[in-house]
Amino acid sequence: PALSVPLLAVVFMATFTAINLLGVRNFGEFEFWFAILKVVAIVVFLLIGVALLAGWLPGVVSPGLSNFTQNGGFAPKGLAGIGSALLVVVFAFGGTEIVAVAAAETADPGRSLARTIRTVAWRILVFYIGSISVIVAVVPWTSAALSSPFAAVLEVARIPGAATAITLVAVVA
Repeated sequence: PALSVPLLAVVFMATFTAINLLGVRNFGEFEFWFAILKVVAIVVFLLIGVALLAGWLPGVVSPGLSNFTQNGGFAPKGLAGIGSALLVVVFAFGGTEIVAVAAAETADPGRSLARTIRTVAWRILVFYIGSISVIVAVVPWTSAALSSPFAAVLEVARIPGAATAITLVAVVA
C-alpha cells in the first residue's frame, strides 16, 4: 500500500526485460523456478484452505461448508453464470496441444506423451478444482474481496503476509 504502483510496474518490467535478454538457457532456468514457485504456492494455499475449513487454525472461526448453502447456496443466480465462466476456462486451456510438440523433442515421445496425458487430469483436479473449491467454500459469493480470491482466503486465515505473498507470486510467476 505504501509503495508506488508506477514504480513497481517499472521495476517488474525492467526485471522481466533483463531476464528475457539473458538468453534462452537462462530464460528456461527462470521459467523452471517460477513454475516451482507457483506449484509450491498453490500447494501451501490448498493446505491452509483445508486447515481453515477443518477448523485447525487457532483463533480462526472455520466457515465450514456453509458458503455452499447460505445466501442462496451454490450458484444462486442459476447455472448461466457457471456456463459463462466455463467459456473463459475452456479458452484458457486452449493450446494444451503444444504438449505433443514438446514430446517430439524428448528421447521417448510415446512414453513421455502418454505419461503427461495421464497426469493432466489429476493436475487439473488438484490445482484448479481444488483451489476453486477452497475459494468457494471460504469466501462468500457476496464478498467484495472477490477481485483477489486467493488473497481473500488467506486474509480469512489471518496468516500475516500470506495474502501479500500469494499476490506477489501471481504477479511474478
